Amino acid sequence: GKIGLPYLEVNLQIDASATDKDIRAQLEALEQTARKRGYAIGMAQPYPLTFNVIKSWAADLGSRGIILAPLRTVWRNKPHYEEDPSQPPSQSQLRQP
Repeated sequence: GKIGLPYLEVNLQIDASATDKDIRAQLEALEQTARKRGYAIGMAQPYPLTFNVIKSWAADLGSRGIILAPLRTVWRNKPHYEEDPSQPPSQSQLRQP
């Protein structure tokens, strides 16, 4: 942010504790954050268990009113605080004239 590069912060590490129960609890926390803020970003390691739990969890996200989106889409749609120089610039600010 200080040098003008866009960034998004990860809200939580989904599989910091790589057990089925803990991953599911982190995904629930991620959902709660998304409901409060309008989006949430989780990070995970490429563990087979993590993939399987995420696949199961994501199967009915739409029925819970949540969609998975690429980070670029989140960036384009999240509120940006353009008047605060400590925040990253908006997409329109990043475009070259």
